[in-house]
Amino acid sequence: MDGVMKYLFWVVLAAVLVVALGVYFVVVPGIHAESAELRAAIDTKAGEVRKYAKDSKKIVGGQHVQAAQAYRKHLEEQQKEVVEAWKGKGFTLSEEYLKAPTDTLRFDGWLIEKRAAIMKKIEEGGFKVPDGFAKTYLYEGLNLPSNDEPKRQEWLRQVAIVEELVSALSSVKAAVTKLEFEPDEKKPEATKPASVGILSLDKLTLIPVDQTALAETATYNEALKLAGTSGATEKAPAALSSAQRLRILFTAPAVAVAPAIQRLESSPRWFGVVRRIDTQRITAAFPSLDDLNNLAPKAEDTPAKLAAMKVNTHYQEAAIQCLVDVDLLEFDWAAAKKMLEPPAPPPAAKGSKASKTVKKTN
Repeated sequence: MDGVMKYLFWVVLAAVLVVALGVYFVVVPGIHAESAELRAAIDTKAGEVRKYAKDSKKIVGGQHVQAAQAYRKHLEEQQKEVVEAWKGKGFTLSEEYLKAPTDTLRFDGWLIEKRAAIMKKIEEGGFKVPDGFAKTYLYEGLNLPSNDEPKRQEWLRQVAIVEELVSALSSVKAAVTKLEFEPDEKKPEATKPASVGILSLDKLTLIPVDQTALAETATYNEALKLAGTSGATEKAPAALSSAQRLRILFTAPAVAVAPAIQRLESSPRWFGVVRRIDTQRITAAFPSLDDLNNLAPKAEDTPAKLAAMKVNTHYQEAAIQCLVDVDLLEFDWAAAKKMLEPPAPPPAAKGSKASKTVKKTN
């Protein structure tokens, strides 16, 4: 007994070791087997998920079909709203142009009167136009080819655009304050309100629809290039409209530039979008002696005479030369129909509840 007590520690340790080894050989193999079964089940389910992911038709349910149908209905409603919003937009000819004579001789006479009316409007507007303006833009000295209706429509459109442009620029007025010269430095300079408008229409370019589209593509590719996209030779994204571009170069006092651009864009005759605005100062920072002599007091300072003073002095602002591109948009129904055609809802798997739902819906 004393011998057992002497080696009790080692006896207990040996017993614990035997029990531990017994538990290990009994329990652990079962855990490994169960773990292996669980891993196999997980791999099986993962394989099924991958298989379904490759064939999305097998995971479409009734809710997917309902969501697709609701989305298609939403797209159709948006399409109707877009079409309604575009109705009446674009360039429109006034009744006067629609009733223009179709006979060549009478049309030429009508055009002569219209040309004279436009040139008179320019004179009344108090701004200058380039030499040969009527010949360049209003077909002065030309006769309409006989029985050429497409050419007649082309002439009508251009003359109508020029007339609307002239009307727009003529209507631009802005208020400025003129300071009267006071030789006595102890007295304040008297102020006098004045109205100024466009000083001159320096150049007008009417860019056809096809060239406008090419310019848009060039601009789009330049943007891609600047963004670091290499080898970009793509076309600009499809749009719901085509556009004829008006490139207008005019000179006006700084206070009249913004009203002029707003008037060009908001014309009742066209649906215009300003695509470009460039400005530059056209006068020296300090006037010359000749400029000062031109500012000698006049008996009557009419708006036109006041507008002709393009000197930047302590009393006046410098004139601004402004280059504006205005796109005259026309709704393109073919492009709209192609772009807005809603995608068909994805088909459901055969025999699924979704397939039965589609059949009942149809």
